[in-house]
Amino acid sequence: MKEGWTYKRLGDLCRIRTGKLDANAADDDGLYPFFTCSVTPLRINKYAYDCECVLVAGNGDLNVKYYSGKFNAYQRTYIIESNDKNVLDVRYLYMFLSEYVTILRKKSIGAIIKYIKLGYLTEAKLLLPPISEQQSIVDYLNSAFAKIDTMKANAEKALNEAKALFQASLKEMLEPKEGWEEKNLGDICEIIRGKRFVRTDIIENGVPCIHYGDIYTHYGLSVKKTRGCINPELAKKMRFAEKNDVVVVQAGENNWDIGVGVAYFGEEPAAVHDACFILKHKQDPMYISYYLRSYNYHRYLVDYVHEGKICSFLKPALENAPIPLPPFSEQQSIVATLDSLKSKVDRLQANYDKISKECDALKQAILRQVFE
Repeated sequence: MKEGWTYKRLGDLCRIRTGKLDANAADDDGLYPFFTCSVTPLRINKYAYDCECVLVAGNGDLNVKYYSGKFNAYQRTYIIESNDKNVLDVRYLYMFLSEYVTILRKKSIGAIIKYIKLGYLTEAKLLLPPISEQQSIVDYLNSAFAKIDTMKANAEKALNEAKALFQASLKEMLEPKEGWEEKNLGDICEIIRGKRFVRTDIIENGVPCIHYGDIYTHYGLSVKKTRGCINPELAKKMRFAEKNDVVVVQAGENNWDIGVGVAYFGEEPAAVHDACFILKHKQDPMYISYYLRSYNYHRYLVDYVHEGKICSFLKPALENAPIPLPPFSEQQSIVATLDSLKSKVDRLQANYDKISKECDALKQAILRQVFE
């Protein structure tokens, strides 16, 4: 340890309090930040605090934020201020807690939602150099992090440009052209609703099954092997997707979760959840799957969505959805082009995920080097 440096108890250096509000106090059009346990702050119209501080999410996703100004806070958010900014720089405190949060995550308790106690913060030992050295450390870390953030931003920019190109190509390639037919999905598909089963019915071995939540979280545009199975006895009551059928999500948490479809290419029929529709057809299944991800289709469907805790739509909305239908050979050509573009997006997504993870790990390594 360098001369003049010392370890101090965080509770002796800081004022630590919590917010007072429930999360439902947020207002999308609010004037001030509203800090909850989410990584991204919400908004609110009234502020209760006006200070420079570090905010630590007390439960759920334990994260750390720096803020200076007017704001409000959720009752499980810790607001940490320096008692004397000539002794402890708040930005230095933020850097320390950004590293210390890894320890807080290990200490967090709770069976369902993890949370931390006030004592985990007050008893933390902070390596405290003189104020001028704290500021130099902050400047060094900000400079290093800026370079890391640039790497991450460049990868994100390349990914977003590829996604925009893909969406533009999808829109252009699905625009009706000479020789195409204008149909409704109900004209070209037999549409069947799945049957009820629950997550606890899903087992490792048995009859393949497709749960609605897996379609928009795991499967993407097509799937050969399902993420789980159900008991053969239960399967006797089910309705099944067969190879080349398309399965469409009928219910989900938001408008963009629902209505999307996955082309099923499994060799064995799969039992389908009742929050899905099975489309049996004689078209290219991937053409239909791409169509179900198109902007025009979702712009149509949103008018038929029933919103609540769960968003959903009824079978007639799907039956009447307009689909531009080229000849079968042209469907295959469109799918081949879109597959090629999608593979590039997928590669860039994998690259971004890798770089993002490496950048986050590099930041933590630098912080550990400073504070351990």
